[in-house]
Amino acid sequence: MRVPQFHRQGILWVAIALVWTIAVPPIAADETSVNRRDQDGSTFRIDFETAHFDGDFGSDEDIRFDILTTRLRWRWTRAEIRVSLPLLRLEGEVILVGGTPSPGGPQGTGNAPEPPGPPTPNEPNGTGSRTVTGPGDVLVRADYDLVQGSSKLPWLSGLAQVKLPTADDSDGLGTGEIDVEGGLVLVQPLGKFSLFLEGRYTLMGDPPDFDFDDIVRVSAGVSRRVGNSRGRFVYAFWENRTHPVPGREDRRDLLLGTSARVGTKKRIRLSGAVYAGLSETAEDWGLQFMLGHEF
Repeated sequence: MRVPQFHRQGILWVAIALVWTIAVPPIAADETSVNRRDQDGSTFRIDFETAHFDGDFGSDEDIRFDILTTRLRWRWTRAEIRVSLPLLRLEGEVILVGGTPSPGGPQGTGNAPEPPGPPTPNEPNGTGSRTVTGPGDVLVRADYDLVQGSSKLPWLSGLAQVKLPTADDSDGLGTGEIDVEGGLVLVQPLGKFSLFLEGRYTLMGDPPDFDFDDIVRVSAGVSRRVGNSRGRFVYAFWENRTHPVPGREDRRDLLLGTSARVGTKKRIRLSGAVYAGLSETAEDWGLQFMLGHEF
């Protein structure tokens, strides 16, 4: 595992996110459902999230992946709709499949079939790493509380998500196909603690001449309320997702984070998390920051 080193591009994305939160109403990304049960009657939320990941993702080179996501969230008594609008920066000979960098193109590695990859880099000799930026795939997600629990009884929610192929697949920022995902989320409150179990199945769209495997994702986690405030948490999550490219190892991650509400009405939410990859196809490390506002 490589020693983490901040670089100027990653810091630039963080700075852009902070500027945007001042210029327009803030919006952030999904907080992995940690605070979803801590609603205060708000019906609309807008978030900014910035994240950076570094590692080889199962390739033979160091990959850097930056994401700046704008997310709109509408919440009703039992349901929620989310629309995520990402901007991406990807450095390396990989393509994004199911949101994960995957070796592909002329410099792909491994014995498994290669997905359709990005064009040969623009260097004079056709070698070396490439860097691409642009919009990512738009995600539209709906959640519905099948069972609404209490401070002691469990909550059970279903989710459905559609990935719209708005990213440029010729640059490797997406596959150019529609993906459809469904899943269940179980939350069990235990005093200051909450236990989380989540399972998802993603039906992958297949580009011409290549068949992706569908993705099965399983995650488990725990959060703990800090102090007497219902708006401050620390949390840890483990996730395993199968790889969409046949023959490749599952991607496994560990996430540690914290979240807090601030402001006089506690409508501003801040969160931060660190990622550690637990498999060869995952990142070595990652950072995530979020700033959101509830209305």
